[in-house]
Amino acid sequence: MSAKPDHTDAVGGVESHNGRWFVREVVGEAPPFRARYLVIAAHPAPGGQPELNGYWHELERSFDTWSYAADAALEAAQRAIDFRP
Repeated sequence: MSAKPDHTDAVGGVESHNGRWFVREVVGEAPPFRARYLVIAAHPAPGGQPELNGYWHELERSFDTWSYAADAALEAAQRAIDFRP
């Protein structure tokens, strides 16, 4: 996890689900936390950074804890991949 100046934390690194790749973030320094994810084109080369093309999908609700926000972003990204052609 890497903290950014705007209090955005990356949750892990590049993750995969059903052959597609995504990243997720939790936004907020204290409750309420917001969550978002981004499906990416491909996994980066070892040691490289992912190409973050596209746009972030921010979840509509906010969360009381950082871990709930992170879990919600994971579930939302997986659902998006499952229903994407």
